[in-house]
Amino acid sequence: MAAPCHDAAVDEPGTHPAGARAGEPVRVRAGGAVGATAGRPGTTPRVLVVADTDSYLKWGAALATSAPGPAELVLLRTPLLPSAVQVRSALAGTRWEGRQPPVVSAARLRRRVRELAPDVVVLALVGPLVDLVARACVPGGRAERPIVLSGLPGIAVPTSALALHHRRRADVLVVHSRREQRDALALLEPAGARTTALLQRLPFLPQLPEGAPEALGPPPGGPGRRAVLYAPQALAPRTDAERASVLAALADLAAARPELDVVVKVRGERLDEQTHRDRTDYRRLAPGAGGDGRVRVAAGPLGEHLRGAAGLVTVGSTASLEAVAAGVPVLVLEDFGVGPEQFNEVFRGSGVLGTLDDLRAGRFLSPRADWLEDNYFHRGQPDLWSRLPGADRRARPPVPLAVAPRGTAVLAALEVLLPPAVHRALRRSALGALAAVRQRRGTWASKTSRSEAA
Repeated sequence: MAAPCHDAAVDEPGTHPAGARAGEPVRVRAGGAVGATAGRPGTTPRVLVVADTDSYLKWGAALATSAPGPAELVLLRTPLLPSAVQVRSALAGTRWEGRQPPVVSAARLRRRVRELAPDVVVLALVGPLVDLVARACVPGGRAERPIVLSGLPGIAVPTSALALHHRRRADVLVVHSRREQRDALALLEPAGARTTALLQRLPFLPQLPEGAPEALGPPPGGPGRRAVLYAPQALAPRTDAERASVLAALADLAAARPELDVVVKVRGERLDEQTHRDRTDYRRLAPGAGGDGRVRVAAGPLGEHLRGAAGLVTVGSTASLEAVAAGVPVLVLEDFGVGPEQFNEVFRGSGVLGTLDDLRAGRFLSPRADWLEDNYFHRGQPDLWSRLPGADRRARPPVPLAVAPRGTAVLAALEVLLPPAVHRALRRSALGALAAVRQRRGTWASKTSRSEAA
């Protein structure tokens, strides 16, 4: 059952200026900006963050932690809700650390938007839900309405036209690197889209340590740093055999360097929901790869693991960026390909691509300085909240950037409107029916092939 919104996770730092009532909404007028409201200088915006999955929760909470005024955080009830362990990890280091955000239905969210009258609504949601919630919960066609802000919670290279299409109703698309901004503008500007692409570092990345080396040659290890972390992904590598090969290389490293603590750092338990579903049972695969249990599996906030890390290996996870920011050398595996399907296209020319042989030898690297500046570690950026556009830009109708697959909006609506148990049951039934059809087609094709060969 959805938690009542009056129990929402609200954080209100600081004090309100003279003449302004606590909680009074700030209205942005044509040509103005949120950071400097006409008539009431110094008044700060009230922010509402709506999140769904663990990765979007982490992104939205970290983004709103830097907001200068009060902020409220809610989880939208969908089948992808994060577990308590995932919530704890996602909110570590944010203003909501140690708290459980309330879960609200779409109807309750719409009422809450009317009650709170936020100045900024951060839609930290998977793409189809951004479009759905923006239409259903944010009042449009009015002189004064909240600024709608959205974005992607990690590496977004190459930029997807479909991802931008889902976010076409947002006033602001937060991009996290100069390269992402160029790619987004190349899609937004020709389409005449009203969305503004604002550059902001990934909110959960600390500043890059000064003087970070361009490459670290010696094997990992050293005082206080003895962990080697593997950050797996849901979609890469594709097969259990490929995943097992990574674990086998980790086991070889552990055997050669017994002083190291080799860890598969997972985002939750196997049956926990994620932005991309991952049903790989690493606790089943790891002991077989490690022989004597040399490779262990652990969850929890990544930042806690990085504090004692000597290196991090991945195929293309955003965890690699967090490692770089923490001064931990990384290794991005190219054995399974380098491209959009592996989520590691952005690492071409970075200086951190390597192989399983490098992993076995304990060779971890740090990115090139020029790559860092163009990809997620640019220096010298102004505050995001002072750059939000005024109401004149928000009066323009959205312009589609791509044709969404038929039924996307319907599926998104079902995720929000149906109880999670019902949605999961329908999904299992649909997938089962699809598998049966594919099996029958495969059997028919096989018979046809044999007939033709005869």
